[in-house]
Order: sequence, then C-alpha cells, then structure tokens
Amino acid sequence: PAPLPIDDDAFIISFNMEQQDEILKFFEKHGVVVIANVLTESECERSVDEVWKFLQEMYDPNIDRSKPETWRKNLCHCQKPRKTVPKINKIERTH
Repeated sequence: PAPLPIDDDAFIISFNMEQQDEILKFFEKHGVVVIANVLTESECERSVDEVWKFLQEMYDPNIDRSKPETWRKNLCHCQKPRKTVPKINKIERTH
C-alpha cells in the first residue's frame, strides 16, 4: 500500500462528508479513510468502549484500559485472535 499522507499535525489527512469522490479515491488507494465530524462526542465514547470490548473478547479478557501495563503483555500484534472477524472488502457509496 501507498504511504498514508499526513497533515501538519502528523495525523492522517481527513475529509468531510461532502468530499464523496475524494473519500472513495483515498479509500481505494490506501484502504482506510478518516472522515471528520461524523460522530457525536457520545458516539465517539461509545465507539471507544466497543473497541476495548472487542479487544477483550477477541484477544484477552484481562486487557484493562486503565492499566497500560496489560496492553503490551496481553495484546501483541503477532498474537492470533481467539475468534474470526469478517473482513470488509468493499465500500459502497450511498446517497
């Protein structure tokens, strides 16, 4: 994959919802895209909670978000998940 372009703050370049063509091109080239201001603060917090739940269910129930010392030990990038996750192969545009 091509290197991800970053902004002046060293974050991946993000798009707004009106940039549909740019979003699709970026996703097709890089396999990931950041769309700004899509979720409310509450939705973001809920999403973070879901990520932690996912990590605990897929890798190790002892991973504790409040204890960083459990992260590296219990979640190695080389560790295989305990469950299979479906792969997303396609993005579809909806209007």
